[in-house]
Amino acid sequence: MRPIKPAGELIQVSGAKGHLVVYKPAEDAAGGLLSSNTKLAYVRDWKDFFKVDDLSKVTTEMALATTPAAVAAFRDGLIAQGMKPSTINRKLSSVRAFFNDLMLRGKIQINPAHPKLVRSPKRGNVQKMEALTASEVKAFLKMIGLRPHHGRLAPGAPAI
Repeated sequence: MRPIKPAGELIQVSGAKGHLVVYKPAEDAAGGLLSSNTKLAYVRDWKDFFKVDDLSKVTTEMALATTPAAVAAFRDGLIAQGMKPSTINRKLSSVRAFFNDLMLRGKIQINPAHPKLVRSPKRGNVQKMEALTASEVKAFLKMIGLRPHHGRLAPGAPAI
């Protein structure tokens, strides 16, 4: 049986020496401003980062032993899986929130996931565009009065 969890506290799990239970960690990380879906995503991201199926399996030693290299390896693994930069950035934000929470509680001195230590992938500025087919280009040029491949006005076409 797990002990009653006081709000926002890290507590030991009975009979599981060194294990952490993070109670309402996403709410604490954002001052209660996150939606329930975001909170669920944070918990899912933390499980992915620590490679556990339950946060109660995250040990104090696991958290304290996390290095920027481990966070970078997590990021690189997500990139290798083909995830979009926005998804990777959200996952890194989740991990940063976890370690920020530990910093606020005085458990660690430096956040190993800090953006200056582990850079986020760049977001694309340009959306992918669909190209017109050759027949669509010809139809468009004919519609506006240009001859395909010549760039000249067709006879009787109005000047633009």
